[in-house]
Amino acid sequence: MESIAFEPDLLKTITFLQGRIVSQQATLFEYLMAVTLLTEHKFVTSEDLSVQVALRGELGAVNHFLNIAILKTKLNNNQN
Repeated sequence: MESIAFEPDLLKTITFLQGRIVSQQATLFEYLMAVTLLTEHKFVTSEDLSVQVALRGELGAVNHFLNIAILKTKLNNNQN
């Protein structure tokens, strides 16, 4: 099993977590890490996440915001 505990690259971490979630192989720790990463890096507020969970389900909502996080991170990396 791959380890992401010491991954310094945000884009790689987000992409890894999204892959695990989409393939439905994510552990509870990885799922919680994805939610924490999204809120801590201000890709989503907990209120917006709650609304999307109601609309899309837990995995759909987290995947949706991970997609946004990947795009924003790529854009930010290209601007630097």
